[in-house]
Amino acid sequence: MDDILFQADGRNGSVLLYPNRLIVRKKLTGLKRMMTSGDKEIFLDDIKNVNYKSANTMTWGFIQFATSQNSKELSKGSLMASPMDDYSINFSKKQQSEFDKLKSEINRLRNGSKSQTVIQNQLSEAEELEKLAGLKEKGIITQEEFDLKKRQVLGI
Repeated sequence: MDDILFQADGRNGSVLLYPNRLIVRKKLTGLKRMMTSGDKEIFLDDIKNVNYKSANTMTWGFIQFATSQNSKELSKGSLMASPMDDYSINFSKKQQSEFDKLKSEINRLRNGSKSQTVIQNQLSEAEELEKLAGLKEKGIITQEEFDLKKRQVLGI
């Protein structure tokens, strides 16, 4: 099992961040226990949006994770609905800095994941061009066919 990279504890639960996923762990009492379904595991690649509202002296802040599976269920960042939402955690002004760090770390990991995908795609394009060059050298394809395929691979 992966080591926890970061944990932020809020008013109604915690968010545990791992290298490729996070867990929203709700503190459930009374009727809320029957209306929500416990821990939610979300892979970072599945996160479509992170809704975030800072806490102030009058209201709690919250962090909410939207995925393709739950985006229709979400309350579009409503503080009133977030205590009952399985995918969000409320936090106080005192807890704000923890959740600021959590959000930054999630964004850093998500952006790193996207750049890895781009690098992999670039490598596969380079490999494709090498294969085409090999076919051209062996006389399997003509210079014209090579040039055409090269433009297709490079998207020009």
